[in-house]
Amino acid sequence: MRPASFFLNQACKTMDVLAYNDQSDTSRLVDNPEDNLENIQSVSRQVTTYKRRWYILLMFAVVGGTMGAMWNTWGPIARSAQYAFNWSDGTIALFANWGPITYVVGTPLMIWIMDVKGVRWATLTVAFLTTVGSALRCISDTAPVNTVLVHVGQCLNGFGGVIACSGGPLISAAWFPAHQRTTATAIASKAHY
Repeated sequence: MRPASFFLNQACKTMDVLAYNDQSDTSRLVDNPEDNLENIQSVSRQVTTYKRRWYILLMFAVVGGTMGAMWNTWGPIARSAQYAFNWSDGTIALFANWGPITYVVGTPLMIWIMDVKGVRWATLTVAFLTTVGSALRCISDTAPVNTVLVHVGQCLNGFGGVIACSGGPLISAAWFPAHQRTTATAIASKAHY
């Protein structure tokens, strides 16, 4: 397993690539940190913008919102679910806990998908995992089978949550100019809540 410093170093390299399009811009940096800040702020990166960037952001937000709604299904209807399926409070609590558990476990794979395959594949992965997880809940209404299927569905949804929760900055960096990135990141990051 790689140390955390490796991932921090990779993140810094990625930020350097995003901040500078070619090597000539990096030659302006000097050893004084205050001068570096001025040089970094003066470098402007040309970003081609398209009107469809807002549609892409909207679709990512809808997918993230669907993931969040699926994750939060069982808490508000806990009493009804206990009555209908004879579940305990612990079972219903575990449904909500599968999101954070699978988030931690699935982070390396999902981050790899975002880095290697790109934003499109990452968003399709979230949509697929959320759809399959939701469909599993509809297969059976008998208590033992349904309980297992809901657990599996919540796990799949949790794996998709890695991309839904952390993909906003990637979309804003790829599709939006610098003056719109804060807004785009905020919309994408808060859609799943």
